[in-house]
Parts: sequence; structure tokens; C-alpha cells
Amino acid sequence: PGDVDWFDEEGWAIIVDHWRTAARVAKQGGIAGILFDPESYRNAQFGYRDQPQAAEHSFDEYCAMARQRGREVMAAVTQAYPDITIFSLFMLSIFGPQVDQPSPALATSRYGLYPAFINGWLDAVGPEVTLVDGCESAYRFNSNVEYLAAANLIRNKCRRLIAPENRYRYRAQVQVSFGVYLDAYVNPPDSPWHIDPGDQTPLERLEANLTSALNAADEYVWLYGEQASWWPSPHPTADKVRWGDLLPGVDVAESKVVIDQLLH
Repeated sequence: PGDVDWFDEEGWAIIVDHWRTAARVAKQGGIAGILFDPESYRNAQFGYRDQPQAAEHSFDEYCAMARQRGREVMAAVTQAYPDITIFSLFMLSIFGPQVDQPSPALATSRYGLYPAFINGWLDAVGPEVTLVDGCESAYRFNSNVEYLAAANLIRNKCRRLIAPENRYRYRAQVQVSFGVYLDAYVNPPDSPWHIDPGDQTPLERLEANLTSALNAADEYVWLYGEQASWWPSPHPTADKVRWGDLLPGVDVAESKVVIDQLLH
């Protein structure tokens, strides 16, 4: 629920143990790593103004504690799985153009404590760990330029939010990735989550954007969709239709893009 205060020693001992357990299961299961979704749905875990003791502790004090918790989490994870990949649906890409400002207003941001937490990760990260910024904000990208600009943002500009002693690790171990929102290619034009295909079909626009995303990413591009499923699903809404029916040819187009990338 995102309601554990950063100064809560007992609460964070449980959270750290959860991370350790997830890493151990990933290691024993023979999978690449774990997926982390930092989005706050009920309480702003990373928002300073939402903290229970904001009146007693300054923003800097909370940042110091968030960094300590990040160190504790990463130490536990790497102890269980030294060469893990931690795929976060977003890391510093959530700040977008804000990093161009001389002093981003982190104290008032919903994710203002997140850079400190990531700095804690980097304090304790082992050399074999891979961190992935999934750039969930790419859902509405619709041009090659947008993907390239976001890749530059993540690789370079976002380092301004990283402590100087951790910037080398950040550049060496944080990968650029992009999320592709399939619903945007089937939603009506009046939807805020609609991608205009221009003079192309929605499938052709999706293929073009996938190509741009893969060209700009380091390794991963991920798909998310809500209105359909790829196989039988217990979700009643998604199970009504398959993506191959809602967006005919989507499975062939995606396979073609990936194969083209591998060949070139």
C-alpha cells in the first residue's frame, strides 16, 4: 500500500526481506531477475509531503533515509542473486523535462525521494547487476525523435539526479528500455490514450514505433495491453478477445521487427 514510513525500522526490515525472497526465488527459478513497479496507487511512497513524519524531518533527512533503504534493499538482493537484472517500469525517466531545470523541485514531487532510493541502490550494487529504466512514459511516443530524446534523457541528463560518486555506476549499469501501450493503437481518436497512425494503418504505425524503440533501447522493449490477451486469461475483460483479433497481424508484425533487429 505504500504506507511504510522511511524511518520505520521494523517495517523496512520486512520490506527488505521481501526483496531478498523475490531475488532468491528468481535465482532458484533460473529467470533473469525481478520486475519492480514503483507507481504509487494509494499513497505516495516516494513523495516527501505524504510522509507521516514530514513535520518532524526535513526533506534532506528523508532523502538520507531513503538512500539508506535503497542500500539495504540492494545489499539483500545481490546477496541472494549477485548478477540479477532489476527491471523497473520506470526509474529516473519519470522526471522527464524536469531534469533540465537547474534544481528540480523534488521536495514537492510525488516521486521526490525516488532518486535517493536509486542512489542507495547504486551505493551497494555489484558489478554484475543490471538495472533497467523501463520508461513507462513512452506509452504515447509516436516518432523516432521521441525515443532518441528519451534515451538521451535516461543515459545522460538524468545523471544530474545521481550523486557524483555513483554516476559512473549509473552510466555503466542502467539500461534504457521503453514501454509500448498496445491499447493506444486501437483506442478511438477522442481517447487521451490514442496514437494517430497518420497515413499508415495502426499496425504499420505500431511496427514503426517498435522499430524506433528497439533501435534506441539497450536491450529490452516491453508491451502492455489491457483490452485483450495473447492466450486464455482469468481476467474477464481481457479474455473476451485476443490481440490477434483486435489488431490483426500484430503477432506477425512484432516477430518481424524483432527478427529484423537480430539480423541487422
